[in-house]
Amino acid sequence: MSQLRAAHLSGELPALRLRHDDALSERLEALLLRCLAWSADERMQTVHELHEGLLALHDPAAWTASDADAFWKSVEKARFG
Repeated sequence: MSQLRAAHLSGELPALRLRHDDALSERLEALLLRCLAWSADERMQTVHELHEGLLALHDPAAWTASDADAFWKSVEKARFG
């Protein structure tokens, strides 16, 4: 967490997504970066706006149980080797 905080303070945030070939991860990363933006004008202004942004990402056909399993395995591998 301290590395992310330092990166945020320096203005050099790392990539937030684990998979680089996934359109959903790309859109979620963009949403998260808006939440972390330094400029108040660029940040999400309300919880409702964030909620709407998250709802726009939802595509039930794009995420399966096997996708979820693969995702959590990749998270575990990335974090614990």
